[in-house]
Amino acid sequence: MHKTTYRTTPWMLSLLIGVLSAGVNQPARAVTPWVTGDVFAGVGNGTYQVYDNTGVFKEAISDGLDGFTTAGCAFNPSLARLYTTNYRRTKVVVYDDPNPHPVSQIIDTGVTSPGGSSESVVFDAAGSFYVGHTNGDRRLHKYDAAGNLLMTFSPQTERLGTGRNDLAADQRTMFYTSGGGLIKRFDVGDNVQLPDFASIGNRSFALRLLLPADGRGGLIVANAVDIKRLNGSGTVVQIYDVPGENAWISMTLDPNRTSFWAGSTFNFYRFNLATGAIEVGPINTGTGFLGGLCIKGEIAPSVALEAQPASPQVVCGRRCKVSITCNLPAVVGAPCANQVDLFVRRPRRSGASSDSSPLSDGQSAKAARRMIRFAFGVANVLPGQTAPVRLKITPRGKKIARSGTKRLTGFLEIRNVAGPAIGSTPVRIRLK
Repeated sequence: MHKTTYRTTPWMLSLLIGVLSAGVNQPARAVTPWVTGDVFAGVGNGTYQVYDNTGVFKEAISDGLDGFTTAGCAFNPSLARLYTTNYRRTKVVVYDDPNPHPVSQIIDTGVTSPGGSSESVVFDAAGSFYVGHTNGDRRLHKYDAAGNLLMTFSPQTERLGTGRNDLAADQRTMFYTSGGGLIKRFDVGDNVQLPDFASIGNRSFALRLLLPADGRGGLIVANAVDIKRLNGSGTVVQIYDVPGENAWISMTLDPNRTSFWAGSTFNFYRFNLATGAIEVGPINTGTGFLGGLCIKGEIAPSVALEAQPASPQVVCGRRCKVSITCNLPAVVGAPCANQVDLFVRRPRRSGASSDSSPLSDGQSAKAARRMIRFAFGVANVLPGQTAPVRLKITPRGKKIARSGTKRLTGFLEIRNVAGPAIGSTPVRIRLK
């Protein structure tokens, strides 16, 4: 087991104590654009501080509700809205991404779970989201993209309810912590408890699944006195820590896929996932209690791709060839084995060499079915490597190829082995 630094200093967390003062609901006042990599730190009093990816402070946003603790947060899949939690008020407060980032919605999860202390927001690939609650009935809620309550769940808990969660790529296995030493799991598809993933002792809080986001790649978890990395068997294989920091509860993955951010008391840092080196920090928030972190552009495990195109170019002769990168960590061992489909729009009858613009990132399977399936295959690429993948051209694709068209636009659709998550990447196709 690799150990970066490790401290056994006793630790005591007081999440349940706070001073509440009355506030007036008001929109956020901000004039700074939010970009991919920006970090949002919940510092209490209804406030989140915003930093760029190098740790430079940009601005503060406030929901106007006060409250001792602001906790976990997340952007929706389109990155159009930021969903934050007001722990003390048991509410989810939604900010629009475009300037000036107004509060566009407040979801009172306390109506269903009075005194529940909303603590985390996790999205699925369809845009629905789950909210974990630490107190009260400790239920896990599911809402549609519009904020309508769809269902509630009552997973087994330890000390602190269903506060911190992460949804696996299969869209149904919820990994969560409950303020104790267990990493627990619950099936939100069948509404049944699953066996615990691991028992690591101490007190566990924020966690993040690592690719392929189904447990095989393990996870990282804030375990109060330090941060632990677990492999697919639930065994601790690495420890991250900073001398003097002994209240690690918040965490988020960086979009660069090689780093993560974690917070303890008033400070937060960016760690290198592989080496444990501190890349950024300490960043001192200067006020309030650091209850949660999130980042714009974090690749949610529930929609993360095992594999993706290494280039937007596809060349087709007797077969089509595309370069695919396998994002799985080497510890997984098994290669990516993803279904790859190439879709194109039907060329204009006038014989134009290309049709309208390709579909944008994130197109759904339904949109894909309105296109012509030009070629297909399976990517068998070793973890961490890039390799050419050959796709077989369909009969309809061959007909288009024989028409004399030399260039097409379309997109590659890649399906995860672990679940129904889909990635769609616009591509340009050259026919030889």
